[in-house]
Amino acid sequence: MSEQITINFSPETLALLKQATKQRLTDLIKIKEETESAIEKERAILKALNGGKLLPSEIKRVDYNEEWSWTKKAKFILSRKKKLLTLTQILTLAKEKYNDTSISDEGETYTNAKSNLAGLLKQNLDRIFQRDKLDKDIKYYYYGLLEWFDENGDCKSEFLPD
Repeated sequence: MSEQITINFSPETLALLKQATKQRLTDLIKIKEETESAIEKERAILKALNGGKLLPSEIKRVDYNEEWSWTKKAKFILSRKKKLLTLTQILTLAKEKYNDTSISDEGETYTNAKSNLAGLLKQNLDRIFQRDKLDKDIKYYYYGLLEWFDENGDCKSEFLPD
């Protein structure tokens, strides 16, 4: 069992303790505000260093949306896969993994989707996407995000397909 200890303070001492506690609370609030301000400044610096893009901690979970443009769909799929993909692989993932109902297995819808995607990828080369044949004998390109390529246009090893 614990014993209860009673200490009797004079009214002057109680007033001093109350004043000191209030001052300590005021100091802690000021420290908290200064810390929050410093954190915001650091976030702004990181965001600027990240090209003005949202930081990972600021990104809300966004699921695939078939209403997006093909440019946004391709960027989303590539960023999730983190590997170079062919045009066909991007379309297959959109259809099978993300259940994009705007793509059918064959016929005009698939051809239109493939043509639209090919055109947008080509249009956005050197801005959002980059492509690589990987092998001079193959007839198709692998696509990846621009930041996956070095200054010579070669894909960094961690993004190469398996």
